[in-house]
Amino acid sequence: EVTGVVQATAVEEVDSLNIPTGRVTLYIADALGQANAALVAQVVTSLVEYRAAGVVVTVVGATPTYVDITLSLAFRAGVDSTIAFSLVRAAVVAAVNNLNPNETLRVSLLFATIRSVDGVIVNDDAIVAPIGDLVPTPGQVIRTTESRVTAL
Repeated sequence: EVTGVVQATAVEEVDSLNIPTGRVTLYIADALGQANAALVAQVVTSLVEYRAAGVVVTVVGATPTYVDITLSLAFRAGVDSTIAFSLVRAAVVAAVNNLNPNETLRVSLLFATIRSVDGVIVNDDAIVAPIGDLVPTPGQVIRTTESRVTAL
């Protein structure tokens, strides 16, 4: 375990016949979804103790890509919509920022997260943006902030 690494995703390289080539790319991220050269170097050093002989492991620091999320919500009568939306916003930020490097942000994750907040009515059109799953490029980790989670 390397102090500072919060998330890691290993991707095994395979050839056209789906046979492993003996190469692995390890994407790492800190709590902010990124990793600097010093953190990458610490991981490379620590891998000497763990990696199998002959396996080439390339360590890559993840790069965060920030996304906007727009919601259109309804609330049960008697629910303080301001408080409920604050809870939704916090839950969405936590769920998105828990994604690993290279992990797709699925709209279904957003729906499930919103549904977890009491008093919120989640209709089919509750998620205005993104309109579909977001697939990061290799080495990216999807992140959001409270200011990027908005309501119509």
